[in-house]
Amino acid sequence: KTQIKKIFITTSRDSRISNIKELIFFLQQENFEVINPINLSIDNLSEKIRNSEILISEKASVYNNALLFRDKPFFLLSSKNEINLEKKFFIGAGIYKTFLHGIIKEIFFEDDPRFQKEKPFKNRIKVDINLLKKSLNA
Repeated sequence: KTQIKKIFITTSRDSRISNIKELIFFLQQENFEVINPINLSIDNLSEKIRNSEILISEKASVYNNALLFRDKPFFLLSSKNEINLEKKFFIGAGIYKTFLHGIIKEIFFEDDPRFQKEKPFKNRIKVDINLLKKSLNA
């Protein structure tokens, strides 16, 4: 039986996902390959993103890799506080991302109690593993 290629693309920073170690452990148990784009050549990175059956990406600039190389649906881990943000706040990147609206499956999580305000519109989240499981199995 051929193994389904499953990828989680992340910078592994807990400033983005407070329980990143727990999340990585869970995904590895589910046979995901965890990749940090900085550690791969552009050719290797694009091949992995294009050819994975299931792709999960954290939000922020790391997910632009998926936007560049992906033409089929992928999961994006987002903050519940970003659900209703107006697209006018993201004029440059937002225009391109809007074209791909149909392939991005956002999963919304609570912000971590230690809310980060280092950068606008970049909320630190805590991934609810049970919610992620349900989304992957839907």
